[in-house]
Amino acid sequence: MWALQTPTELEGNITQIKWGSRKNLLAVSSTESVSILSEQAMSSHFHQQVAAVQISPSLVNVSFLSTGGTHSLHTDMHISGVFATK
Repeated sequence: MWALQTPTELEGNITQIKWGSRKNLLAVSSTESVSILSEQAMSSHFHQQVAAVQISPSLVNVSFLSTGGTHSLHTDMHISGVFATK
C-alpha cells in the first residue's frame, strides 16, 4: 500500500537540504528563502460505502460511493485522524 504524502511547493532554486531535530523537521534553503518543514501523516478510512481521505493537514474529502456525492471539510486546526461511518 502506498502512503499518502502532503505536497509542498517552495519558491526559487533549492541550494541546501538538512534534517533537523528528533521531531522530523527538514530545513530547506533556497535562493528565495529558508523553510522549516515538518512531517504530517495523512489519514484515510473506508466503511459502508463512505470514504474519508485527508488531503492536507486541514482538509478532508468525504465521498459517498452509493450516491456519488462528495464533500470537502476544511478545518482551522491540523487533523490527526479520520473515521468514516453512516
